[in-house]
Amino acid sequence: MENFNDKIKEKLNSYARNLKDAFSKTVNNIKNIDLNNITSEKNLKIGLSVVAITLVAVATYTKTVAYDIHIHGESLGIVRGKDTVDKSVKELEEELSKLYKMEIVLGDDIEVKKTNVFDGKITSQDDIKKQLKNKVNFLVKAYSVEVDGKQLGALETKKEVEEVIEEVKRPYEEEVEKNGKLESIELLEDVVVKKEDIPVYKMKDKEAMVKAIKEGGVDTKIHTVEVGETLWTIAKMYDTTMEELIEANPDGDPDKLQIGDEVKLIKTKPLLTVATVSNTTYEEVVKFESEVELNDSMYDNEKEVKVAGKEGKNKVVAKEVKHNGVLISKNVIEEKVMEKPVRELVVVGTKEVPKTRATGTLAMATRGRISSRYGSRNGRMHKGLDIAASMGSPIYAADGGKVVSAGWSGNYGYLVEIDHENGMRTKYAHCSKLLVSAGDRVYKGQEIAKVGNTGRSTGPHLHIEVLKNGSNVNPSAYLN
Repeated sequence: MENFNDKIKEKLNSYARNLKDAFSKTVNNIKNIDLNNITSEKNLKIGLSVVAITLVAVATYTKTVAYDIHIHGESLGIVRGKDTVDKSVKELEEELSKLYKMEIVLGDDIEVKKTNVFDGKITSQDDIKKQLKNKVNFLVKAYSVEVDGKQLGALETKKEVEEVIEEVKRPYEEEVEKNGKLESIELLEDVVVKKEDIPVYKMKDKEAMVKAIKEGGVDTKIHTVEVGETLWTIAKMYDTTMEELIEANPDGDPDKLQIGDEVKLIKTKPLLTVATVSNTTYEEVVKFESEVELNDSMYDNEKEVKVAGKEGKNKVVAKEVKHNGVLISKNVIEEKVMEKPVRELVVVGTKEVPKTRATGTLAMATRGRISSRYGSRNGRMHKGLDIAASMGSPIYAADGGKVVSAGWSGNYGYLVEIDHENGMRTKYAHCSKLLVSAGDRVYKGQEIAKVGNTGRSTGPHLHIEVLKNGSNVNPSAYLN
């Protein structure tokens, strides 16, 4: 390799010596030209050619010091001096500043390398400026906002940053001042604001910055399913929607929640925590206590309020610490009773309820197919519910009560009517056989008659009616 390099150097030196000799001879020839002896046009042309060749040789083989401009490793062109680059950068910054209406600085990725080139390789200032505009990353002078070392973006002025911080604090400040006096308000995170060169894409307006701070973080929590809970009740508990919970738990089946299952809760979390300390005055409700008095003349499913309870009221002054409006701690400074609570007195029966006493709900009286419903039928009002069943099928009392009639009743045929002694009555018509008599007390589910086809009837069935406070109502709404 060394011998090869030596040969190359020797050839280059030889070429340089030959070029130097040729140049010296040409210069001597020019010196020897006797302008007075140029008598012919031919000799004049020869002399001018020699001069021209000499000038071309000088121009071709003479290099000059220049500067190669690079961006991201790519050459944009070559200029004679650094001042050409500086001038192009300054003009482009001024042009962009007018366009974006803010102070623009070009990125520091412009690299200038010293080199030697022939004059014909020099790039014009206009071409350099065009290349810079197309390929350089330009920055803006702005105020960046960092929260715990994480940059949120930047705003054009420091005043805008201050206004954003105030906008974030304002709701919590106003909430505190509704019921008390604000002592202090501060941000718990380390917020740094500094002026620096920022890429344009990181610039924000005030509204976008406020939104980023209020909704920029995500807080994921887990809820463990307990007895009786559904996705709907969990959504209500955390002030969210079933759709949001389903989206947060794509692998779960919302209809098959089991006790102990974990449900993810995803809620937005502000990037800044506004801590407020205040002296707050408010009214606190004091719940009343209840006292029970036993009565052996009342049934054990009965109770009666003998003295109505009443909530009390206290005036409280407390020092409260809140983070983003959520109470973290409370220290009561003063508490004054405004109204004392009144104790409630409830009388509860102890006597066993007889089986024949009404439960308050009505059961279906027989099994079968509904053949005719309550309502208008053939232009007349059908006041009951018809249940087709086999002849002799059992008919049961819909609830406990007293039999007020049991016998023949015109179009009803054999009929049983029960007063449940709570404003409700039931009628059982078209019976084939009656198993109770007027004055009997019956319990819920007791067999009172048999399905028949007596009276105005087109086949064996039970016609049952329900009356509330003396008026017929739709049995379907009461029978279970």
